[in-house]
Amino acid sequence: MSVILEFNKPEDSIKLHATYSLIVNLENNYSIRTLIYDSNGRVIGIDPMEFLNYRSFKKYKDSVKLVLEKISYKTDTILLDSVRINSEFIINHINCTYNSWQNGEWDTVYDFNTYCNFIFPYRVTKTLRTNSGKLERIK
Repeated sequence: MSVILEFNKPEDSIKLHATYSLIVNLENNYSIRTLIYDSNGRVIGIDPMEFLNYRSFKKYKDSVKLVLEKISYKTDTILLDSVRINSEFIINHINCTYNSWQNGEWDTVYDFNTYCNFIFPYRVTKTLRTNSGKLERIK
């Protein structure tokens, strides 16, 4: 509710529309935490945040496979965005993406629908989202 109140001003009508879009989509998004086990059933501790990107994580995971020969995966937890994401994150995300769209001259090239579909989304995979709330401006 505080998110809607934050953008419930005439000059924020686009942000309010984006807010409704994000809130509706929270119900469909989640993160999955998967544990990796060795052949003896012991959990292999891997912190995904230690890797720069998915490619480096996959390379490490493949090297573990070579050493241990048999590993298995089990979903440990499903984390629903509708429960985990708070209003502060939503407000920061909307302000950040909206400002990037407006101040980056994207608004002259991309319409609101493009903004909602390609600039605005807060996630692109089922991995955990970050709390940074920052976007790099593309020049």
